[in-house]
Amino acid sequence: MVYNHHMKKIKIELSSGTEFEIEATDTFFEAVATHFNLKSIEDVSKQHLTEFIYSVTKNALEKAEKDPKNNVDDASQIKLV
Repeated sequence: MVYNHHMKKIKIELSSGTEFEIEATDTFFEAVATHFNLKSIEDVSKQHLTEFIYSVTKNALEKAEKDPKNNVDDASQIKLV
């Protein structure tokens, strides 16, 4: 992991062989650490990040799909607010 004062940049290799790059603050890493009951942000691994991002994205999409404002016949877009 590359530390840059207030931001951390991390590249995560995906199963497809491509890389997913995130840049986040300590606050984000604290949220991940809290979610997994880790002692500190230094204990956050790439696997933790992968699982956390997957989980919050999945939850946001499921919530958006259930939102009546997104109920249209041609639902090619989901509004995430």
